[in-house]
Amino acid sequence: MKRAIDRSFVVLCSTVLIICLVATASAQTNLAPSGTGYTWHNMTSATATTGKTAAAGINNRNLTTGVYCNPNNVTPNEWEGAGVIFSAPQTISKVVLYNGTTDSNGNGYLEANITLEFSANGTSWSKVSGWTLSPAYGYDGSASGKTYTFSGPAINAKGIRIVGQVYVAGFSWNWIVNEISIFGTSSPTPTPTPTATAKPTATPTATATPTATATPTATAKPTATPTPKPTATATPPWTSDGSVWQGHNWNITSGGMAGVASGSPSNVFVDANGYLHLRITNNGGTFTAAQTFTNDNMGFGTYQWQIQGNIWSMDPTTVLGLFPYGPQNGIGQDGQNEIDIEFSQWDKQCSDTSNPSLPCNGDFTIYPAVYNKGLETWEDDWDITNGTNLTTARFVWSSNNIVFTVMSGLQPIGTTANVLHTQTYSGNTTGIPQVAMPVGMNLWCFQATPAANQEVIIQSFQFVPE
Repeated sequence: MKRAIDRSFVVLCSTVLIICLVATASAQTNLAPSGTGYTWHNMTSATATTGKTAAAGINNRNLTTGVYCNPNNVTPNEWEGAGVIFSAPQTISKVVLYNGTTDSNGNGYLEANITLEFSANGTSWSKVSGWTLSPAYGYDGSASGKTYTFSGPAINAKGIRIVGQVYVAGFSWNWIVNEISIFGTSSPTPTPTPTATAKPTATPTATATPTATATPTATAKPTATPTPKPTATATPPWTSDGSVWQGHNWNITSGGMAGVASGSPSNVFVDANGYLHLRITNNGGTFTAAQTFTNDNMGFGTYQWQIQGNIWSMDPTTVLGLFPYGPQNGIGQDGQNEIDIEFSQWDKQCSDTSNPSLPCNGDFTIYPAVYNKGLETWEDDWDITNGTNLTTARFVWSSNNIVFTVMSGLQPIGTTANVLHTQTYSGNTTGIPQVAMPVGMNLWCFQATPAANQEVIIQSFQFVPE
């Protein structure tokens, strides 16, 4: 029995040694801190190297502080990148991206074409093939603060970077990266050469007197740990199709609406943040637009929208309308009982009211309480050149005047700051609508369809009665 026990012990030790060596050989380590972090910006293609800037925050193990890939002078559709270059080639099998948190202007995520690239020489770049990304990258605010992992067959590279495009739809003008971790196989500990084990000599041994076997003690039955009762998850105050949003029920247009494209419910939806998206899309050569109205009517008071997107330079044919509109619920006819804030270049057919030599990219319009051949009571066209990616649009409607204001950034009701344009219309009860009306929002095509798909995000709508 003793010989058999000894042989088993040798086999057991050998097995443990092999397991230890295999575990050591496959150990993964974050190689990124041993290299130099960089960002790239203003690139016109995925493999360009424009704007290369040393950035220690890319690979310093700080997962919460963001690095802007382009601190200024962003250009539409530009490629930006972040990565690490090493002094010598490394064997790499996984790359982890810690996307930064969206800033107060809505910047921070890529809008298109996230790509993992490698460099064999630290200078030129190529796409890594055969790797997967998990989870799929969200080209919107859902990417804020999220972690993404690229993985695949091991590669040898002197540099690793991730690139993508910003300022495509006009919502995120800059990519923010908290950290990039790059994992590779560490050098394994040299495997010791096994020494032959000497066969034990058969030396007679005295037979040991068997020891009395202890009577097993009964094992106490484990006490069941009570499972905590799950906490009910709160239902979000909206539906993904936009039919319920911001405390109102909404009717989404399917078919005829303003402009040359019909409305499609698929162009209206609410994302995980509770933001309403309006889109114009091209499906096989057919464009469709977006329009939605509240079921309920609203009267005198403050109306405010917080908007995300580059509404200042949309396609010239695109119109974003924010407006109470009586005829939707049978209150008057078209050209009556309407108050508009609109963002559009009107296919370059309008000019600034205060300076006709300038174009326009927005307007305030009022249609009267009493129908007047479809003519507006009053209109103010304006040209704003210093708008940002976040905009607050507001008007305060009373029986004898309406105060319109457009501001940069997201301003709470009751606060007036960063004013881009304001105008007040004072009139009589004939010129100003006097009845409660449903509120509409639309993104539509004026006289022609755009060159590409369009999208605007409405972060919030608020109505405060007078």
